Amino acid sequence: MCTKTSSKKSCLDIKSAIKKYISDYDKIKDDLAMFAAAWMIFETFVFDTEAKIEKVKGDKVVSEDILEKLEYQNTFGDLKNRWREKEKNAWLENLFHKKNATEKKHCQKTFKNDEPKPIDQVETIIYIAFRFRNNLFHGNKIGSGTNSKVSLKKQRILFESLSDFLIRFTQTFENQKNILKNKV
Repeated sequence: MCTKTSSKKSCLDIKSAIKKYISDYDKIKDDLAMFAAAWMIFETFVFDTEAKIEKVKGDKVVSEDILEKLEYQNTFGDLKNRWREKEKNAWLENLFHKKNATEKKHCQKTFKNDEPKPIDQVETIIYIAFRFRNNLFHGNKIGSGTNSKVSLKKQRILFESLSDFLIRFTQTFENQKNILKNKV
């Protein structure tokens, strides 16, 4: 991308610059774009453009009707498997900030339960999607310091799985909203 500043022309190869900092950029760029788009759609249609974690609890977002129709088991399984892997167990610990202690405890309890309730599984997925979104744009990244490169390769399957869930949830939510609207 080139821009003209005063009398000079300045060019920057953005992809090369990003690759300098994110070693596996070519492998994850589509997953990152897909997650960003899925989150935008989810936030727009489910939360009227202002997603807040406090809005997840209760039946306004995750109703019984949605739980009956939503496919979420694969995403929950992917997240639970990631949580179970001992060398990556710190992943959940590092995913939540201190101010999100309630959500973190909810996720831990749900993952430890052999037969968690569907509502708990879906809320856990949404909480983790929130954290992924927030950490992607605001939080700490893997690899710090001037000599480190950010590695998101390990997150690929989770970005894909969360994106799938967010779109499925949005479609199910929209369908339920239309059914309720047609009943009136």
